Amino acid sequence: RITNNGKYDLNVKFALDSTLASNEAKGSKSPFIFEPESMSLKIEETQNLTVWCLPEEAKVYKDKVVCLIKDNPNPVVFNVTCTGSKPVVKVDNPVVQFDRLLLNKPAKRTLKITNDCQIPVKWVLKSHDELPAEFTISKTDGMLKPCQDVDIEINFSSTKQDQFLHKMTLEVEDTEGFGIKQEPQEIQLHAEAFNISVDIDLKNPENILDFEAVRVGEPKEKKL
Repeated sequence: RITNNGKYDLNVKFALDSTLASNEAKGSKSPFIFEPESMSLKIEETQNLTVWCLPEEAKVYKDKVVCLIKDNPNPVVFNVTCTGSKPVVKVDNPVVQFDRLLLNKPAKRTLKITNDCQIPVKWVLKSHDELPAEFTISKTDGMLKPCQDVDIEINFSSTKQDQFLHKMTLEVEDTEGFGIKQEPQEIQLHAEAFNISVDIDLKNPENILDFEAVRVGEPKEKKL
């Protein structure tokens, strides 16, 4: 908000310090823009100066807005700063490994996703709907504020003997609809289900362990 608190009407023009002739050779183009470029203010009148920043890299940008007042040799200057950021999340374990499990024995693993940038992000697990019924996922999409994390429970249980090697893809983008995305990350799921079965062969059609007649008090052995 720009207010004329002087004794006369005034005309003021605005410029970025980085675009002034004395500073043009110092660096790259400033990401800051503003509107309007000038104002005419009566005594005690207030108008709004709007400043935007459109960063192109993930870094800190600094500049100054210079207010050039007509017939006043002393400009008014105020600093502007912005931290450019891109959607970035970290996954604590991109390979979710289950131990070898007996049939029908459930197991659970936890996958943690952490927002590692300074802007909110949207995330989604792609291909989760292509997983076999042996896997269930507690959460497949959501939003994360800066430094926030989420725990995703992955459950496994099988009724058949088999090895399971499957993949999901984690996709992350900004929440404002600019389509700025992080490189997709692959999440692997490894599991194996097995059964224990025993086959006893007693070497006879009846499959009976027959000790026949045994003298009282006398031990007798048979081999399986």
